Amino acid sequence: MQEVYEKAAAVTTDKADKSKVVERLHPLMLDVTNEEHIADAVEAVTHFVGENGLYGLFNNAGKGKSKDDGNSIEELPLQVYHDVFGINFFGTLAVTKAFLQLLRQRKDSRIVVNFSVAGRISTPFGSPYRTSKFAVEALYDALRR
Repeated sequence: MQEVYEKAAAVTTDKADKSKVVERLHPLMLDVTNEEHIADAVEAVTHFVGENGLYGLFNNAGKGKSKDDGNSIEELPLQVYHDVFGINFFGTLAVTKAFLQLLRQRKDSRIVVNFSVAGRISTPFGSPYRTSKFAVEALYDALRR
C-alpha cells in the first residue's frame, strides 16, 4: 500500500506563486512572530491531517541583521538583537510549541530544524544571528533529550 502525504507549507509573502505548487501542497501565510498567524496555521494543518496527526514540522525561519545595523557588537543597537531573536529563536519556539500536540498524536513524528554553522562558530560580526542560532541549537537539544 502506498502512503500519500498531505503537506502544508508556510510562506512569508503573499507573492508566493500558487500556480507552481503541487496539488497536495497547501501554502499558508505564516509570520512566526504573530501568535494569531501561528494559531491559524495550526487550525489549517489540523484540518489537513485530521486525527492522523502531523508527521513532521520543518523549522526554517531565519533572519540576519541588516548591513546598515553596524558591524561590531558595540555598534549594534540592542533592538537588532531583539528583532533577530524574535524570529530565529522565539518564533521557532512558538511554532514548535503550537504544533506539539499534533506531532504527539503520532509515534513517528519528527521536528526538523534548519540550523546554521554560524550557531557553532562565533565572531564579533554577525553576532545577533550567530547567538540566536546557538540558542536555537540549545533549545532543540533540550527538547530532544
